[in-house]
Amino acid sequence: QPQPLAHRVARLLAVLLLNFGVLGYLNIRLHRAHLEAARLDSAQRLSRVVQRSTSYHMLRNDREALRQIVQTIGGEPGIIRLRIMDDSSRVGFSTDPREIGSRVIIPGSAVPLQQARIFTTGSRRVLGITTPIPNSPTCSSGGCHAHPASQQMLGLLDVNLSLEEADADVRNASWQFVSYSALAILLTLATM
Repeated sequence: QPQPLAHRVARLLAVLLLNFGVLGYLNIRLHRAHLEAARLDSAQRLSRVVQRSTSYHMLRNDREALRQIVQTIGGEPGIIRLRIMDDSSRVGFSTDPREIGSRVIIPGSAVPLQQARIFTTGSRRVLGITTPIPNSPTCSSGGCHAHPASQQMLGLLDVNLSLEEADADVRNASWQFVSYSALAILLTLATM
């Protein structure tokens, strides 16, 4: 015997809600991953720019120029923190003057490869990227403050970028998806 219309509509509504829910969840996760990957790419480029901008002044041990570069670049919108540490993780330059001279332990920073991490500070998510500052022949043979050629890593560059904009984009996309899904469900039910 045929099922009552109410049962068929309820079953259709349940299937639609499940489908849109799973599709929405997967879509939002994919969107978040793409935004985080784009922000990571931006952080890597910024890290390379800071390294190239500071290398000349590091060779000459021009601390005032290094401080100015860190403050100028670190003052850009979206940059939460920028710091340069020596090989013992002692902060030499930072956008937060209270850190200078202190030792900072960054997870994974002992590995001589670029490391990225996402963490929460307060209520906001932050993308941190730590890049080793390698020794080079110009540095190990420099006259001002030469490091031995055997020392592979001279320090670390740590850049922290806000993920607030990416998170806001994900929230907006989530609301749009929910709105469009609700509209699609209502239109489907209206045709019955």
